[in-house]
Amino acid sequence: MKTFPDLRTILTAAFLAIAVPPVAVAGSMANAQSTVGVGAAQVYVHPQKGFELTVPADAEIIEREAPVDVSVRSREGWVMHVQSGPASPNSTLEAMAAKLESLYLGANRPWSLKLYGGRTTIAGIAAYESLYEGSGSKTRAVIMRAGNLDMAILFIAPERVFSETQGVFDLMMARFKPPQGPSAPAMAESANAPVRGGPGLFDDGAMGISISYPAGWQVSQPAPHMVVFSMPPEHGGGPANASIQNVASSFSGSDTAAVEGVLQEIMAQLAYSVSDVHHSEAHPIRLARAEGPPAEGRQLVSDYTRFETPFRQWSIAMPRAGSDTVHVFTFVAPRESFDIVRPEIESMVQSWTLTPVAR
Repeated sequence: MKTFPDLRTILTAAFLAIAVPPVAVAGSMANAQSTVGVGAAQVYVHPQKGFELTVPADAEIIEREAPVDVSVRSREGWVMHVQSGPASPNSTLEAMAAKLESLYLGANRPWSLKLYGGRTTIAGIAAYESLYEGSGSKTRAVIMRAGNLDMAILFIAPERVFSETQGVFDLMMARFKPPQGPSAPAMAESANAPVRGGPGLFDDGAMGISISYPAGWQVSQPAPHMVVFSMPPEHGGGPANASIQNVASSFSGSDTAAVEGVLQEIMAQLAYSVSDVHHSEAHPIRLARAEGPPAEGRQLVSDYTRFETPFRQWSIAMPRAGSDTVHVFTFVAPRESFDIVRPEIESMVQSWTLTPVAR
């Protein structure tokens, strides 16, 4: 399946550092010092940017070159990377998170699934926190504007130790101190956010779609041609998300051929990346168009196992008339909670309308 150019695979130093042993900068430990009164911990202050981290005493601190300021490694198996740059008042936290997702989230990338994303407060600072899984690990990502810096802090741990070690990350974030000095101007509101016609409605002329989504769900756009809807954990039912992505089918000749080709690629990708895959027979589905007759596509339900957990995936491929573009809707949830969330997802699909693409 061809994807649009900005979906190319990008692996930056932050993730390569998980597998490649780091080379410490000479004197990198000079900025860490033992502390009294905060338990077994050490305090690190970045020599140029001034932010302060309190980390476990036995953790290894490695200063790096851009884009990563510093990494912290533990013998327990987790690693934390801190990246920062000059604050950009024209970018919202959500826009910065979407930029991060455009690098890491999606097929053939480190993050295969977004489990949650939403606003929070870290050490008294407004932040956007999200949780991802993929490549045998889980990642908590915190995006914040700290003083005059825009910061991304990533905590990465293998699946087998994530639950036991993420409490350390909570403690490090609670003790985080931003750089001293004047703060950046107030953050702009969502200047670059997709057009929303009201609460619970995503309406994007560039993608050519309009769809309602459940109240309280988080919406992010990792790339201009992709939108992700994530269910907050407090809703219960386990992690679940739905996404719509515009892809360019490698099969041409007719709308039917384009759709069938995309479904074949979806099945091939699942066969490669997960285990115990079983598919239902593909069935037709119709969606409303804002102009003209309904669009006819195909839908597929797939069961598989990821990280020893059974999942169910509902995939829908809808053609865009007169082009090789196919809209791909995907809903993924643990099998035990799939039917709990399914009524809300079915309501989403029933509201989904294909609209003229804005030019």
